[in-house]
Amino acid sequence: MTMLKDICVHLCSSVDFWGDCMISLPVALYLALTLAWLLHPAPAAAWTEEELKAAERLLERELDQRWTAEADARDRTAADAKARAQTASEAAARAAVARRQMIETLAQTLVEIPGGSFEMGCGPGDDACEGDERPAHRVSVKPVRIGRHEVTQAQWTAVMGANPAQIQDDQRPVEMVSWDQVQQFLKRLNVETEGPPYRLPTEAEWEYAARAGTRTAWWWGAEIGRGNANCDGCAGPAADRETARVGTLTPNAFGLYDTAGNVAEWVQDCYHETYSAAPTDGSAWPGPCPDGYRVVRGGSWLGRPASVRSADRQSVWPSDRSGDRGFRLARDL
Repeated sequence: MTMLKDICVHLCSSVDFWGDCMISLPVALYLALTLAWLLHPAPAAAWTEEELKAAERLLERELDQRWTAEADARDRTAADAKARAQTASEAAARAAVARRQMIETLAQTLVEIPGGSFEMGCGPGDDACEGDERPAHRVSVKPVRIGRHEVTQAQWTAVMGANPAQIQDDQRPVEMVSWDQVQQFLKRLNVETEGPPYRLPTEAEWEYAARAGTRTAWWWGAEIGRGNANCDGCAGPAADRETARVGTLTPNAFGLYDTAGNVAEWVQDCYHETYSAAPTDGSAWPGPCPDGYRVVRGGSWLGRPASVRSADRQSVWPSDRSGDRGFRLARDL
């Protein structure tokens, strides 16, 4: 047995590190005993020098094969890890290009709205008017660019890296976003772009653009009609009780889609219960907000026809998120 142990120690002496040797020693001893039984029926002490050398060669081959297999396994693991890292790097590069392209095309989705003045608030003959839509007042609005449609899930994801929407589809409007989260979106977007910063429309800009020169309850007329908006009772896509892809319905005279229905839209202003002392120059009603609320305009797929009127206003807590609420962009000329 001492001689067999010496053989194993001799084999291990060729290893550069003792860790592998100590792990392999029990294996070597087992192999030596097995060889002893196979090669000679006599006790191991009676082995000839030639038999010992043969056993040593067999053990060396066995250990070499084991170490070679382990080295090959390590090499394969390293190669697999390198390939995965390369694939991830290429995917990240493609995503970065797509993100950059999406951000660059955002400017092309905005429509130039000519400046002008209009009567903001409750319109004549609108029986659904509420107190916060009064008093109607004259407002002058400067030319501005406003999103042709609501910000899509693809656009949001390009900037923020994740899609929060309940009903996911790149070409549907993003929803489940709070006013506070929209501010973070704008901050990140503006770091990536040159020129005038992107922002939310002011409430006056929004209503001016939504009306597109009209004073009726809806930009298309005094009756809700059929299929003019995506809302509950508008006989449009909301028959499926969900958002519709942007650009599905007819745009207004300014070329804007879904200013009525689909998703209700955050604007910049603080909410006030009436228009008393409201700005008349088209600017946002600044904070601090009296009760902490911000304004949402346009109604949604979830609302009834009265809530998608051009004058309708809603007050919402800025941290609140909902599956029927999104936004569109604005940008100064």
